[in-house]
Amino acid sequence: MKLAGASLAVHQLTSLAVVLSLASLTTAYDHVDNRCSCKCPEAETLGPDINIDWPGRKIYINSTVSPTDCDCEHVVKPVLGLDKEQVDKFCPRCVCQHETRSVTTIKVVVIIILWVMSILVIYLGFLVCVDPLLGGRGLRPRARVANPYQQHQDDDSINDDSAH
Repeated sequence: MKLAGASLAVHQLTSLAVVLSLASLTTAYDHVDNRCSCKCPEAETLGPDINIDWPGRKIYINSTVSPTDCDCEHVVKPVLGLDKEQVDKFCPRCVCQHETRSVTTIKVVVIIILWVMSILVIYLGFLVCVDPLLGGRGLRPRARVANPYQQHQDDDSINDDSAH
């Protein structure tokens, strides 16, 4: 048991070192991820003269525009190649939002999930090694009993038969 506890402590220290090294390697730019996301109706509603690479596409994302330029003209227009008339008809139906997400938080959550999964795998290995020592049957199939069913008799019927 002391060996398993020591192994667990070493694994926890290693995981902590990995988390700290990842946090120190990321730059200030990596801590947040900015993008502009526009949700629009299908572009086929404008007409057949639009060059559409992905039919049925409704979400357009651009991570190079600034928060002030997060609109249909800067995100959707370059992708679809719309002219002024099509932009005036299509863009009022689009909803654009500037989104910011924390990449560091995502990295930490993924590391925690991987850490928990590794602890479970170590525990599984421990159980597989200890099970034969304790006399468990392990993964071997159990032998079948020749006649597993035995008819049950009520106490009343047993007493009735002895009375005759």
